[in-house]
Amino acid sequence: MHLVPFAIAFALPFHVHSFTFIIAIETLLFSIILRSKGVFLLQLVLFLATFAIDGLVPNSLNIFLIIVQILLGIICLYKIKKAAEMDYLLVLEKTHRIPPNLTKGSNFGNRSSFFR
Repeated sequence: MHLVPFAIAFALPFHVHSFTFIIAIETLLFSIILRSKGVFLLQLVLFLATFAIDGLVPNSLNIFLIIVQILLGIICLYKIKKAAEMDYLLVLEKTHRIPPNLTKGSNFGNRSSFFR
């Protein structure tokens, strides 16, 4: 049984779309950091769809999926920046350097997901 042709055929889309592959992997990692299951599943479906339909459909659909992946990556970067800012403000509040805003009442500043 020869697996080499299958391995070359499977690796070809990753070689051709290496920029998209890198963006998709980074967005998957960002969605894990942001603790967002929905974004992770959406990016996983986009990632698999982009490489599964490569060559089977017109280029316009493939380009559209790549643009959606890039936009999702930019949104995730923005959300990472906002999460870092929130963490910094939370530290300032808990050390009493600024008045409480995130920790008013019984709120401790905890979030189950930073993608809101």
